[in-house]
Amino acid sequence: MKIRYAAHSLPFESVGKVLLRELEFFGNLHPWLKQRSKGVEIRWLEGQSNDTSAFEKAVDERTTVVAISHANWVNGFWPNFKEV
Repeated sequence: MKIRYAAHSLPFESVGKVLLRELEFFGNLHPWLKQRSKGVEIRWLEGQSNDTSAFEKAVDERTTVVAISHANWVNGFWPNFKEV
């Protein structure tokens, strides 16, 4: 529920890019995917790499949200955001 509230409350008009992992938990995917009807661009962080530099490379000036789970539900990956 909280993710849905966050997704619907952000003003995407000025930027409008959300970064999601390919293997993201579906409860975190659907609220952001629904924002495409508002013109939000969804970008996918591909693969199952545990390399946090992939996040850093994917973020640009148009990125509004990086929506990822604390721990990946498929492979157990815990991103070390202190590195990024």
